[in-house]
Amino acid sequence: MRVMYQQALIAAAAAAAAAAAAAAAAMVARVEMTVMVPAPVPLILDGLAAATGEPPASELQAASQEQGGAAAASYWTLAGIVWVLGTAGAKSAKLTWQQQQLLQECKQQCVRRVCDAIHMQQISSVVVGLVGAMPSGSSPQQQEQQMVQLQCLLQRALQLLEGYKGERQLINELQPLHYMLLAVLPEQLLAALKQLHVQHRVIDSMSMWQVGKVAQALGQLGQRDEALLDEILQRAEQLQAWQQQQQQQRHRQPVALLHVVWAHAVLGVVHKARQVQDAALQEMQQVNSASAWQAVGGYERRLVCYIDTWLTDEKDKLQQEQLVDGLVLVDILAVTVDGRKLAVEADGSHHFRIQTSS
Repeated sequence: MRVMYQQALIAAAAAAAAAAAAAAAAMVARVEMTVMVPAPVPLILDGLAAATGEPPASELQAASQEQGGAAAASYWTLAGIVWVLGTAGAKSAKLTWQQQQLLQECKQQCVRRVCDAIHMQQISSVVVGLVGAMPSGSSPQQQEQQMVQLQCLLQRALQLLEGYKGERQLINELQPLHYMLLAVLPEQLLAALKQLHVQHRVIDSMSMWQVGKVAQALGQLGQRDEALLDEILQRAEQLQAWQQQQQQQRHRQPVALLHVVWAHAVLGVVHKARQVQDAALQEMQQVNSASAWQAVGGYERRLVCYIDTWLTDEKDKLQQEQLVDGLVLVDILAVTVDGRKLAVEADGSHHFRIQTSS
């Protein structure tokens, strides 16, 4: 059904983009309103919301119009187009030239009109679409431009989280919020994550996969915050206990737990790492009980060996030698032109970027 919705939107977007291409430059504003009036995107989002139990986007759009007028309501359509076309491109769906032009125009408008966004879900949709729309092999200039756009959007996200209304959105929109944290996590949001009232709610909503990925990136970037790491570790232990109680063999992810232990080890926070490492090894054996250790892949074995090395011989020595390709690594670890470290993980259709000052 989701594919059908996306195909319907892409067809509608192509028709609108073709009309826009045929119009004169002075008519762009009128074409933009023509695209926004039918508002096909909220209908698509409603179908997805029904499957996930989230409030329908059409209700949110109506509320936006009451709160911020037509400009705020139309931002839903722009954000939805960026989300649908951006994620379609990320999944190797071929976009026509007209669709690519429409995507570019909507991306620019979303950044230019970011103050019209009044809901976290709007920002989240644009962020996911922007990350998905970035082509592989993009130039450093394109990547730098995207980071500027994302910083602008996320500054607005921080504003939306302020005050009582922001607190309500944080409670109601945990899913898009922690998706955003995994998509792009600049230092400002990392600082917000460290605030206790934010930290508890966000981390308590994460899956084991997300917990492992966040811990992995914190280790890569040298973010040694014991309180934050302890919170992540507690969430991992809680999820592990629940999986064991429910006997969720298919959903167990012992490697994610090893990522958490690895982050503790390389950052020198070792007081609990040994205990949890033993629990992770036991979990790996239970998951692969048919052939026990023989069924554990080479990746997991090397991961365990590296944790042992860091716990015994390399304490408090976070250095370049740990960055061995293919072992508990993000796909890109780079330094931007302004001197900030950037970690980028690409895992199928899921991506996160975590940035921190050097």
